[in-house]
Amino acid sequence: MGQLANVTDNAFYSHGIARSDYNLDGFSDFLVTGYGGLQLYLNCGDGTFQLQSDTCGLDDRQWSSSAAWGDLNADGCPDLYAAHYVNWSWDNDPFCKGGPDNGREICPPRSYTGLTDALYFSNGDGTFRNATSENPLTPEGKGLGVLIGDFDLDSDNDIYVTNDTVSNFLYENDGSGKLTDISLASGSSLSSLGVPDGSMGIDACDFNADGQPDIWVVNYERETNAMYQNSGRMVFRHVSQRIGLNAVGGAWVGWGTCCQDFDLDGDEDIFVSNGHVIRYPTNAPLNQLPLLLENQQGRRLINVATSAGTGSWMDAPHMGRGAASADLDRDGDMDLVVSCTNQPVGIVENATPRKGTAVLKVRLIGHKSAREPVGASLQLQSTPPQSRYVKGGGSYGGSQTEYVQLTIADPGNIPAMQIRWPSGITHTVSSLPAEAINGLLQIHEPPSADQPPRLVVLH
Repeated sequence: MGQLANVTDNAFYSHGIARSDYNLDGFSDFLVTGYGGLQLYLNCGDGTFQLQSDTCGLDDRQWSSSAAWGDLNADGCPDLYAAHYVNWSWDNDPFCKGGPDNGREICPPRSYTGLTDALYFSNGDGTFRNATSENPLTPEGKGLGVLIGDFDLDSDNDIYVTNDTVSNFLYENDGSGKLTDISLASGSSLSSLGVPDGSMGIDACDFNADGQPDIWVVNYERETNAMYQNSGRMVFRHVSQRIGLNAVGGAWVGWGTCCQDFDLDGDEDIFVSNGHVIRYPTNAPLNQLPLLLENQQGRRLINVATSAGTGSWMDAPHMGRGAASADLDRDGDMDLVVSCTNQPVGIVENATPRKGTAVLKVRLIGHKSAREPVGASLQLQSTPPQSRYVKGGGSYGGSQTEYVQLTIADPGNIPAMQIRWPSGITHTVSSLPAEAINGLLQIHEPPSADQPPRLVVLH
């Protein structure tokens, strides 16, 4: 398949992937991060791709782990944030002993200094300029995940970066692409004890249905996965203990994670891919069970992975890493793809019974905003309301879909939907077409707020 698509080149030891239509031609392109550089593949529109990195200005040669796309300076073109890990090299490769024979073990991240991340602004012609010096970033992060989205709902894109053993970063955007690190002041960069975690996975969702995007972070063993509840104005509260996450236990090394309404009840649940990173762990096994956290009406998150299907993929331990969710079989519910270390990729079908509900998948197409309007938000006026966000990037080893999923409790009575575009245009679609149920509804941004959006149903 890779040969047919012309993506067999692998110049670097690769890590993550980030999808976007970077040249605005309507086809999804993708970027691969890794040790030694970035690889950007242009979608030719015929099922093949062309490697573009050497000609488009992505000159980063440091160890990049994850990346995210999103329009940061309001010019309608997707910009790129690349998260870097640590300053490891063959010349800086200390010996760390472990195991029964005190042989070579994986050194902890504290053995190395971190690296400053990279920021690229689009030139609007398919090329990029390195804007890191124009917009100084916090130095010496140890990034493993990055997410771009409008966390304060002010119509510009902010950035959240998960770091391994140092404080996570939250950058607030002033609307022109100038970023300010507000990590500590925001309350979203440390554990509930006020110390850094070994953070890897990242996503955002409105878990408690209050209309604000909350930040979800997956951490290392003996640490609690973190739900940072959004209180508005870029202030967050660590609420993991209150919503039951301490009961899940700390014997997990979490990597990829996805927030989706897997059980079709209107609120978003959470999947976490787990697997150890060192050769000789003492606190937890190498292969680990995944987590499937059921959202119980925004009050609790309960792990239901082992009851999701006896004898299924969810019921077995894996060396889990990256994770992504999409409706792979087009039956309306969100399935999973999970990458593993030295193990087959897991493709997990969602077989949740419908129970009379229906599904609405929505893809937003920007015009005044970027074509893929990262930072846009939708709210279905159901009871309780369902908020979904268009995001760029994602947790380690995964990327976001082009569409968001909403659940319709009564297919005969489709609620209205409010849409906030990054351009500042806000409107309510009061009459959604019935034929959009269980299909894909494309909503095109209007030129101005006093004009209706164009709705197109795809099947």
